[in-house]
Amino acid sequence: MIIVSSDGTSSDDALPASEYANGDFQHNIIAISVRKPATDLLSKVSGLPTRVIHLDQWSAPNELFDSWIAYITCDYATASTTRKSTTPKMTTLLPYGRDASKEDATNIELIPLSPSSISVSWTCCTNNKSNYTILYTHDTSIAKEKWLRKEATCRDSFGTHLDNLPTDHTYTICVMTTERVQNTTALAIDKNCDSLHIDLNTTAPEDYVKPSPTSCNCQCSEGKAVLRATCEMVIDTNRPIATLPPATVDECPCKVKAHGGRCPKGYIAKDGQCYDIDECATNNGQCTEGCVNTPGSYYCACPHGMMRDPLDPFNCVNTANSFDKIAALLANYLEANTKNSNSEVTSEKNGGRVNYKATIKSADDKTITFEWSHVPEVVRRAFKWLF
Repeated sequence: MIIVSSDGTSSDDALPASEYANGDFQHNIIAISVRKPATDLLSKVSGLPTRVIHLDQWSAPNELFDSWIAYITCDYATASTTRKSTTPKMTTLLPYGRDASKEDATNIELIPLSPSSISVSWTCCTNNKSNYTILYTHDTSIAKEKWLRKEATCRDSFGTHLDNLPTDHTYTICVMTTERVQNTTALAIDKNCDSLHIDLNTTAPEDYVKPSPTSCNCQCSEGKAVLRATCEMVIDTNRPIATLPPATVDECPCKVKAHGGRCPKGYIAKDGQCYDIDECATNNGQCTEGCVNTPGSYYCACPHGMMRDPLDPFNCVNTANSFDKIAALLANYLEANTKNSNSEVTSEKNGGRVNYKATIKSADDKTITFEWSHVPEVVRRAFKWLF
């Protein structure tokens, strides 16, 4: 189903109708906004901001528009083969959009990995030292206290695996603090659950990467180190800093020893130690949206559905509108490279992967950088499909 809007607004309540079309008739929705969307209504109607198409310039024929239609269609097709949703009634169990709780886990998310395994992730309590219990079953008629269990910690919340599951079943999976599991009443009324079906055709999503914290996951907060769930430069509204698991000193050097009273760049000396400078504390690091303080540095992050402007790393632009700027940047780089001036490509190893960065110096003496590793996954997948 394609919905066309002038600017993403409506005088009627469009959400119930779209939920009815999607839930009862299994219609997949693609939204088109002729002008820049004034609200997030189309994102809610279609389910994701990346399923909303808006171009800075409309023309016929328009290859970019055709490519986005094809990409969204393929995205829906991939989602339908990797994940089977349960009945619409079960969606009431999904806690997405809730604020983090001080008492229990929230934002449970399940990812199918194989015919016999599922990845479980969640948001920890604001008390991030709590231990957690994952409860799961494929027969909800069984009393909850008799469901299978797996113990976990906050560090496991980025994605822990349930393996060796009997296949061809729909599993209901809940996550609670171990303390609350011991409370019979809390156990009975808990709704921090999600459901997922796996069978012999189940495979992991193409872009799935097993969580393995590296230096790019580090974030500093008042001299203490915590781990982010992803290295993507996005704002994760479901995971406030207070819910992130603590990192070890070796993992994230938010505090290091001073050498002769001197500190590395990005640190300040205090009592013989070098503490990370929180660049985000001053004017939000000049970022228009989110600011993430990392050991010795920082970067600007963007909300879901947006990415950093390739021409201005402090600004965020709509992901759907970023192709034009990325294409222009690449064109500028190629042009500069053919002239063998004002451009270079550098690389650095980060764990087991190599990150490449192209740098261009424009005629007006501005430096433009493009880093493939910082491009959102949705854009990377679209580029791979296009080329």
